[in-house]
Amino acid sequence: MLNFDYDHVNSPPNVKDKKARELYSVIRDKFSTLAWCRKWLEEFSPKHFGPLKNLTDNHIVKGYPPLSDIKGCYTA
Repeated sequence: MLNFDYDHVNSPPNVKDKKARELYSVIRDKFSTLAWCRKWLEEFSPKHFGPLKNLTDNHIVKGYPPLSDIKGCYTA
């Protein structure tokens, strides 16, 4: 999800990578600060792994690990 502490309205990301800025715009417009999963980005940006890592490394996007209830199982 987008980082709550980052000023998404007044400050465009200080990222030099054009694809990362484009991905940021998609995330901001489609999901805002709601949590989303990476597979939802496939529709808008099929090759999003690098740009997403760039946004995460710059603390613009927060990453959350998958939740698990029992070791090896995912929770719904």
